[in-house]
Amino acid sequence: MYEPIKASISELLGGTNSSTPLLLHKVLSGMVSGAISSAICNPTDVIKVRMQADGMNAKPGAKPRYNGVIHAFSEIYKEGGIKGLYKGVGPTVQRASAVAAVELSSYDECKTLLVQWGWQPTGVSTHLSASIMAGFLATIASSPFDVVKSRVMNQPVDAQGRGLRYSSTIDCFRKSIQAEGVLSLWKGFLPNFARLGPHCVVTFMVIEQLRNMFSKK
Repeated sequence: MYEPIKASISELLGGTNSSTPLLLHKVLSGMVSGAISSAICNPTDVIKVRMQADGMNAKPGAKPRYNGVIHAFSEIYKEGGIKGLYKGVGPTVQRASAVAAVELSSYDECKTLLVQWGWQPTGVSTHLSASIMAGFLATIASSPFDVVKSRVMNQPVDAQGRGLRYSSTIDCFRKSIQAEGVLSLWKGFLPNFARLGPHCVVTFMVIEQLRNMFSKK
């Protein structure tokens, strides 16, 4: 959704300069794209977090709570219905908005700058360098939201489905900082970059190669 949204925002805010999107247009496009896509896909995120937590909390030799993705989906739906599958949608959307705003706009901007400095627009080295930069910046932006999202999704709830530890995303941010300091929001930074960095490289490299392939036809 990023490219068409960027074109629309540039036309709306850029006027006669809509053919050359500003960094602000790219950031806004990334935010909107990330928010919409993450809201749609929140159930898969809940399943992923629950299955990861189940694996980490399982005692040696104990039978796992979930046998697979379908079973996890079924159990979560039985426990909380649609609302259960959309637990933590607020933190998820906030996190995705921040990540996509940084990831997509920084890749776009870094590639533009590299081309201005004489790099080949369709060169693999251009795409690789820009995607590594985007992955690093996106990890810095996403880590606090990842920490809070995981804590909100994994907290125990009462009979009404309300969290027993955190009442909201802001509450989780506040309590985490009070108890563990600001740097606690970047716990697991290296593993996060080890995941998000290659993700950016693969995603953007594939997109660029497909774009080059189809643009020649």
